[in-house]
This record gives sequence, C-alpha cells and structure tokens, in this order.
Amino acid sequence: NEAGIKTVVHLCIGLSLSEKDLNDLANNATLKSYAAGEELFREGDEADGLYLIQSGSVTVSRMIGGREVVLFYVAAGNYVGEMSLVSGEPRYATVRAAIATEAVLIEAGRMRDIIARNPEIREELDSRYLQHLQDQEKRQQLETTFDGNSSTGAQSTPSNLISFLIQQ
Repeated sequence: NEAGIKTVVHLCIGLSLSEKDLNDLANNATLKSYAAGEELFREGDEADGLYLIQSGSVTVSRMIGGREVVLFYVAAGNYVGEMSLVSGEPRYATVRAAIATEAVLIEAGRMRDIIARNPEIREELDSRYLQHLQDQEKRQQLETTFDGNSSTGAQSTPSNLISFLIQQ
C-alpha cells in the first residue's frame, strides 16, 4: 500500500525529503515480510538497500569468537542497513527478524541518489554510522579489558553478559 509505505519512509527518513523524492521512494520501494528468525541480510553481504522497519523488530548480530552475538535490537519506526550504504563496505552485521516483521526496502542505488540530493539525510546517516563505529570501538575495548583481566570486574561488561546468556 503506497500510503503506508509513504508514511514509513517519512517517519524513518525524516521531514527533509521533497514531495518528489518521497513519491519516488514510495513508488519504487518493496514491502517485505519476514518470519521470526528469518534474515533480512547477512554479515559480509553487499548492500542491497536500506530497510525501514514498518512493524515488528529485528536483532543486529555479529560473529564474535565463532558465535553469533546479538549487539542490539531495532524496533519498528527505525531503519537498518545504512552503514554499508554510507561506507560502501560489505554488511557489518547480520539482521534477523526477532518476531514477525515487515520492512520497506529502498534499493541501494535509489537511496544513494536520494542521499546525494539531500545533505540533511546524508548528515543523519553519517552521524548514525559514526555512532555505530564508536559503539563498536567501546565493545572492542571492553573485550580487550576483559581478556587482560582474569577476574576483576569481568562479569560486569556487556560483552560478558551477552556471552553468558549465549552459553545458557
């Protein structure tokens, strides 16, 4: 439904889109449905576009130490897949539906065109990308700290909590 897609695009991407760009995205977007546990994309894949989560929620995870570790959850009204669009690198993480989820997929080339014409959107995506990089660096520092300290404070770091929960 085009009106529903327009609403999701407007909510997720923001108010700075022109009516022409909004219509272009809505007319060319694809609504996709995912069952709980189904992958939207996998770590290492090439970017196919930006996923706007219309309903449901997804997990974002990475392979760490041979295990898949959930880094965070993303709820409806948000988007995933921007890091590869901004960086041009393969997908940083695997995104999987936590529950039945509907997502609007905006194809990578079309999204790059919109980004090129809308500096505000580029700034938002760059800011979010930078935040992800800073979060990743903090996680790596915590893991390094944990590896260097055999017992003191080890159980209080987020990565240790995640590891503990995975082992259960």
